[in-house]
Amino acid sequence: MIFGIDVASMALGGMAAGMILFIVSVGLSVTMGLMGFVNLAHGAFAMVGGYVIVHAMKSWGLPFVAALAIGCLAIAAASIVLERLLYTRLYRAAELDQVLFTIGLVFITIAAVTVLVGPENQPLTLPTWLQGQVDLGFTTYRTYSVALISGCGSASSARASAHRFARPSTTGAWPRRSASTSTVCSR
Repeated sequence: MIFGIDVASMALGGMAAGMILFIVSVGLSVTMGLMGFVNLAHGAFAMVGGYVIVHAMKSWGLPFVAALAIGCLAIAAASIVLERLLYTRLYRAAELDQVLFTIGLVFITIAAVTVLVGPENQPLTLPTWLQGQVDLGFTTYRTYSVALISGCGSASSARASAHRFARPSTTGAWPRRSASTSTVCSR
């Protein structure tokens, strides 16, 4: 505590929020760097995935991990459909056209979710293993946020390692080449 402010809790809260932004931004950097496509709709996909998870838990009574899998699969399926129907037309377009299209997709997604679900936050009951507080030695903090920081930190380390070791190798050359040449993927 400094001047009555719990600095550790504030720092952990900032790290948890930053990790969510990191996960969303990794998708943007991969599509921009690997595919050369400016897709600013990653946040919209993450938002819809979150609503699918909440709906699966509340309406279907699925546990958190199963709902998380359903959310990921639903967004993957929607992404494939949107890529085949809409995105392929813009691969050779100018970056401004790509930006305008994906920003428009964000606005459409926000409006659709507001109409279908409503503008208020949706409550979510976490599984018991993510509820409560965990003692970190210097402070106690929300278990869910600590798990989020740990998981995203591990993903960040794995991504950095993969980038370091796959970039100069033939293992890393295949995905880069397949993103730029459609015939490589058909092998």
